[in-house]
Amino acid sequence: MTTNNTDWNSLLDTVKDLSESYLRSFAADPAFDDKMILAFGKTSSKLGADWLASQVALPDIEVSSVESLNGAYGAFSPDTGKIYLSEELLESNFQALIAAVFL
Repeated sequence: MTTNNTDWNSLLDTVKDLSESYLRSFAADPAFDDKMILAFGKTSSKLGADWLASQVALPDIEVSSVESLNGAYGAFSPDTGKIYLSEELLESNFQALIAAVFL
């Protein structure tokens, strides 16, 4: 996890744990395959099984300003493989919202 402020580490650890919990619950949903197909055009039994077994590989996180994210609270870059979350979002300390943007 990459941050510009070590004060965010505890919050980001909590958000990652919450996100992993959301993914485990989603993988346990009987409609998992249908929802994955709806969102991505295909499903992955291995991915669902990994999530159920708490084997979740989440990307690194970098904290940036909303301005540097062009007004967004969060973004993902396939070029860097990182998730970018805004300082402003983290300052809200609203963990469920931060997890939703993270996911």
